[in-house]
Amino acid sequence: MRKRSSEPEGSALEAREILLILSGLLFITSGCFYITGFFPLSSLPLETVIAISMVLSGAVLAILGLLRVRNGGPAVLLVLSLVVLLVASTGILAVSTRAAKPFVKSVGPGDVGAVSGLVLECDVDLGSVEIRSTSGRDFYVRAVYYTNASGSLRYEVVDGLLVVNISLSSSPLELYVADWLPWSADVDTDMGSIEAYLNATNLKSLVLSSSLGSVELHIEAASLTSNCTIRVQTSLGSIQLDAEVGEEVGCQIEARTSLGSLDKELNGFTVVEERWNYLCIRSSSFEEASKFMYVSVRTVLGSVEVRARRP
Repeated sequence: MRKRSSEPEGSALEAREILLILSGLLFITSGCFYITGFFPLSSLPLETVIAISMVLSGAVLAILGLLRVRNGGPAVLLVLSLVVLLVASTGILAVSTRAAKPFVKSVGPGDVGAVSGLVLECDVDLGSVEIRSTSGRDFYVRAVYYTNASGSLRYEVVDGLLVVNISLSSSPLELYVADWLPWSADVDTDMGSIEAYLNATNLKSLVLSSSLGSVELHIEAASLTSNCTIRVQTSLGSIQLDAEVGEEVGCQIEARTSLGSLDKELNGFTVVEERWNYLCIRSSSFEEASKFMYVSVRTVLGSVEVRARRP
């Protein structure tokens, strides 16, 4: 009889160890969010995160109950660590990493002379990215980041075109791009959110991509010097698009989500096609425009919010 009773004890100990290991990993992940400044749920309101926490906590406890796990203490600890992870992922308790000394690198006319256009390529392994366009003429590109570990900014001029490549392993990044010359940008982060505030008058192409994190794009174009394409994508995270275009600009926006809500707020735009996970809209008098902006946004798991208007 003693030998038989030892088997449940062994399985109970094994379950207890697994729960403790999972709890430890969740706490470690929560700490990494603050170390790296990466908060994948920062765009969600706190009440939504609390609701998600309650649903997931209930689901975890229900699953453990169905599996007949009797280790109450480690189970509660697992739920607690899950709640801490979700709250930490919003960044609500974060002390901004921008209190650290920033590293600033710029490329301007003093470095390469006059150029006919700009191509920016940016790759971040772990960290958020904020990109803004500027009309200032003292630089073409400026990068601000908060760690000097494994960071580089390389540039070259090819046939009058300035090509800038920025790569970082782990740091929040601020980018400032001169919008008074023709420019293109490809910004990618593996783990981190992206925020962009851009004037698209001279924009030719733009790609904003995050594997794990939300993307927020605010873009305006009273006019366009050439047709432009914009692609915004994330595998896990929400997307918010806020677009304002002038009367001479024809704008088409397509939005897709594999699993999540899709909301719209339109003024001066009409719906071409709409399904539960797909939306296509166009600005009024689209066919009569002289220049066109094509925007595509897509997330695999997350909500999409589109606000499009004409002044």
